Amino acid sequence: MLGQDLSGIRKLDCPLIVFAGRRDVDVNASLAHEWFDKVQAPSKQFIWIENSSHLPMTEEPGKVLVSLVRYARPIAEHAGDTAPGVH
Repeated sequence: MLGQDLSGIRKLDCPLIVFAGRRDVDVNASLAHEWFDKVQAPSKQFIWIENSSHLPMTEEPGKVLVSLVRYARPIAEHAGDTAPGVH
C-alpha cells in the first residue's frame, strides 16, 4: 500500500467507510480525510477513533464495533447481506 497513490480516485460506485486513529503517526489521517472529502460515493462515512493510533480495531475495539453496527450494518442489510435469521 505504501506505493499506492489514491489521489486520482474521485468517484466510487460503492459505499466508503474509513476508520482513522486520531493519534496515528504511521499514516497521515488528515490527508486521508482531505481525500475522503473529495471522493464521491453512494454513501460515505469518515470515523475518527479519538484515542487510537494506527490500529483502532485493537486499541478501541468497542468503538470500532459500534461504528460498524451503526454505519456498515445498514449497508449490508440493504444489500441483503446479513446472517440468516438476523434482523
